[in-house]
Amino acid sequence: MPTINPTITDPSGDGSTKKILWETLTYIDATPGPEAFDVGARYGAAQFADRTAHVSGTFGTGTVLIEGSNDGVNYATLNDPQGNPLTFVTERIESISEVTNFIRPRVSVGDEAMDVDIALIVRRANNMRT
Repeated sequence: MPTINPTITDPSGDGSTKKILWETLTYIDATPGPEAFDVGARYGAAQFADRTAHVSGTFGTGTVLIEGSNDGVNYATLNDPQGNPLTFVTERIESISEVTNFIRPRVSVGDEAMDVDIALIVRRANNMRT
């Protein structure tokens, strides 16, 4: 599965907030199997207590998962505050309950129409503003 590297910006200007943007995740191959779908490169976000994912774009028949890992190898789907898995088939914004060492988006199913962007906003609990 191709890995999409994110663009990371600092909207706060002081390091207390980061925006991690994975653009153009797609279904890329007619070959069945996980290699047919994009995955976002992992982002180390253990220091950020608040996390919100905004998934947008053209889904077609696609599904995007927001996954977390503590070892950077084994990933599981994260949940919203109500305990629902972060599985996106339409545009929406959701808070993320679990704090894991790493976080990434992954396309789990899709078609040629799929083209989605994932914006993750993370904020430190104790901001560093002066």
